[in-house]
Amino acid sequence: MTVDARPGATELALQFADLSAFLTAGGTREEALRRLVALAVRAVPGATSAGVTAWPEGHRPRSLAASDDVATAADALQHSLGEGPCLEAAADAGLVRSPDLLADDRWPRLRAALADRTPVRGVVAVEVAREPERRALNVYSTEPGALDGTSVDVAVLVGAHARVLLAHAESADEALGLRRALGTSRRIGTAVGVLMHAHRVTADEAFRLLVRSSQLLNRRLHEVADDVARSGQLPGS
Repeated sequence: MTVDARPGATELALQFADLSAFLTAGGTREEALRRLVALAVRAVPGATSAGVTAWPEGHRPRSLAASDDVATAADALQHSLGEGPCLEAAADAGLVRSPDLLADDRWPRLRAALADRTPVRGVVAVEVAREPERRALNVYSTEPGALDGTSVDVAVLVGAHARVLLAHAESADEALGLRRALGTSRRIGTAVGVLMHAHRVTADEAFRLLVRSSQLLNRRLHEVADDVARSGQLPGS
């Protein structure tokens, strides 16, 4: 008798919590998504590969993460051909399932390409987000019919957590960007204060001195500001 090694609901919840904690601790969105697709393969019955597709408005779809080369190839074929379950799920269908892609007439060009270039037979694609771009989780199987109703239920659950994970990651990215911007602003403000005192000029005049030095030296403004804060004078003066 074989024991099913796939995680149960409680273990899944714990692993999703671990992914959120990873982001909170400073982990990258890219690594979190790699861990998510690996978890999808472990969790979804019948799954052998998984990927996440992003489809920005007016642009070509792209891959955000893939568990292996098979998922990379299957996603890329759909992106390049402009047809397939992952694009339909991301666009408006929400959920698309094909138990056997080689017997599915909905995407004839994709069917031929998959048969020629990959071992993929089945897929469940789940919409993950619509803003700021459309996204879908794509779960693949190399066995026809292996992705059943239970597979769909678990894939939908993983997709829901992927939605939360991406929102969390983007909030963390925005917060990091804001912290960096505030830090840069403070450093420039410090340098402006130093120059105001040293040259007896106004804040606007001190800022113009910083900008001119940055342009002459072909250096970033915050780098020149750091030099001023350390030395008390404009670099090169």
